[in-house]
Amino acid sequence: MVVGLERPYHKPLAESTYPATCTSISIRLRPRHRTRRQNEASVEVRLCVLSDYATVSQEGKLSVLGIFEQIKPPALPVTVPIMYLVTMFEASPVEANSNKQLRFVLAGADGGEILAVEQTVTVPQTPLPGKPVLMNHVLAFAGIEFRKSGDYAFHVLIGGEEKTRAPLFVHQPTGATK
Repeated sequence: MVVGLERPYHKPLAESTYPATCTSISIRLRPRHRTRRQNEASVEVRLCVLSDYATVSQEGKLSVLGIFEQIKPPALPVTVPIMYLVTMFEASPVEANSNKQLRFVLAGADGGEILAVEQTVTVPQTPLPGKPVLMNHVLAFAGIEFRKSGDYAFHVLIGGEEKTRAPLFVHQPTGATK
């Protein structure tokens, strides 16, 4: 993937009726430095991106295609056929077998909630004693409509505390007014 290359948006498994373009970006991995000790309870986000497609294999490998932060629609409102919110969580070993409340919120620039998804996940045992466990998480969103241009973001909360966000900017169509 070439960073910054504009390409037509495509809809998986069907011919696209959405001729907008998306701009690819680089993956932002969270630094691995620790402000807490390994034996202290914590769950953090190491990766959070929006993409055209994502999956987790049976072996636990995360595959992500078409990472983006912006949409350039031909007109507004625009409905995005499908997009994936991809997160990788890192939990300390003492978190094993504990339940965590996850909340994913799509909000506009005004902070207004557009949609929210809540899930409870159980932190698995770490495969390497004393080492943190990584948990890959993929959410697919189909048919989200954006009525106006501007800044949006998917906020990721764990136990009610915001840990990170995946920004999304919807451009004003060329020759149109806000």
